[in-house]
Amino acid sequence: MPRIDCNALATVSQYSIQKMIQLIIEKPMSNNSIDSLQNVLATEVFHYAKDAKKAAGRALGTIVEIMSYHLLKVWGFGTSIAIERRIPEYARPELTHNVEFTLHPLLDIKNITLDNNELPFTAKKIFNKCEFKERYRVKIKNTQLLSTGRLIRNSCIIYENIEHLAIAHLEESDGNHWAISVARAYQHPYAMFECKRVGVEEGVKKGPQTIEKAKPLMPGMSLPLWSLPSIAN
Repeated sequence: MPRIDCNALATVSQYSIQKMIQLIIEKPMSNNSIDSLQNVLATEVFHYAKDAKKAAGRALGTIVEIMSYHLLKVWGFGTSIAIERRIPEYARPELTHNVEFTLHPLLDIKNITLDNNELPFTAKKIFNKCEFKERYRVKIKNTQLLSTGRLIRNSCIIYENIEHLAIAHLEESDGNHWAISVARAYQHPYAMFECKRVGVEEGVKKGPQTIEKAKPLMPGMSLPLWSLPSIAN
């Protein structure tokens, strides 16, 4: 059974995430307050951290990002999702910021199959298997779609050039063979999604308060900026 790389915050360990999910399932909160849940997580899961409450808040934000990613897949956007892309602000390439998810128009999709004896599934290995022919020089990423230890990277970027990027997804497996789709997409996204952590700070009665301002739309984007609210400080 492969493990999932959330592409999430490096400060949140996989062990802590698993323990947190188990706590949420096995110990329901006495009320629906996310602040109560954050306090319980700070006490029982992230007690080792220097700032336990902040660590719990980041972990809750990570869970929201995971849920948002899979929600986008359920909506049918799976093959066009890119994660943590730098987006220009005000059509100026030198001014950029990261967004959690971007949706890119698709050029084409190739389907390949790799076996366990070919692990890890590196970007170079997938690129060679697809036999892409590009007009411009490509930069193959130093990434792995599936590691030898069965760690999956969601929406794994295989390569990109000035026109396109190629995004690999694991579709299904029988345990020995892995079906992989590789979508070539245009660099310029048509929509972007941001996950925001919001909450009520200690001693503050009004809320929730956002901790970031919404980013401006890029020229030419046909959909509005979507902000999927997260929870916690």
